[in-house]
Amino acid sequence: MPENKQTTSQSTSKPNNQMPDEVQIRKNKITMLLLFVMFIAPVFFAVYVFNTTTSDAYVTKNKGNLITPAIELKNINLKYVGNNKPYNLIDQEHQWVMVFVDAGECDERCKRQLVVMRQTRLAQGGEYTRINRLYVMMQPQSTQFMKEVKDFHPDLDIVTGSQQQLNNVIQQFTLSDKVDVGNANRIYIIDPIGNLMMYYELDADAADIAKDLKRLLHVSQMG
Repeated sequence: MPENKQTTSQSTSKPNNQMPDEVQIRKNKITMLLLFVMFIAPVFFAVYVFNTTTSDAYVTKNKGNLITPAIELKNINLKYVGNNKPYNLIDQEHQWVMVFVDAGECDERCKRQLVVMRQTRLAQGGEYTRINRLYVMMQPQSTQFMKEVKDFHPDLDIVTGSQQQLNNVIQQFTLSDKVDVGNANRIYIIDPIGNLMMYYELDADAADIAKDLKRLLHVSQMG
């Protein structure tokens, strides 16, 4: 009799590697859909609204250039200037990132764009913490300049990297117009899921950029 009980117990127990039933699979799909709606869909919606809304409150005079389709940035791994600590773009998830890439000595155009990034970020009021600023420095700068940039831009992320790492940035930021990224003097915008989705030319008005950022932050709950 004990042997029969053991056999019965074994026959009614479920194997450990049993495949999930249809109900569990359906629940998993619903969970993934909810995660998409909560975290990823708002970013796509923000870009859509930016591209389609014609309200006078958000007119940008064509200063903002949408990148369509957006470019999914991958393996952007650099290092902070000064302490050589690693900088990984993936760590900036859930933040909007303004980027300036400079291949030479930071001249007046470069300095102007750094100020524009600072001022347009601060113009967001209490929402400014949702935006990070990144200066990709492809060439070492003077000691005097480094002192100035740290004094005037204390929370600016300044990074560089090996030639291979910098080439990776250049390659991924090169758009269909083939403009030299390191000398373009453009301000690039990366959305909170790591897509390069917009850029501004050197002559873009800071007030227009600030309005665009305000609009993106307003329609997106991410970042």
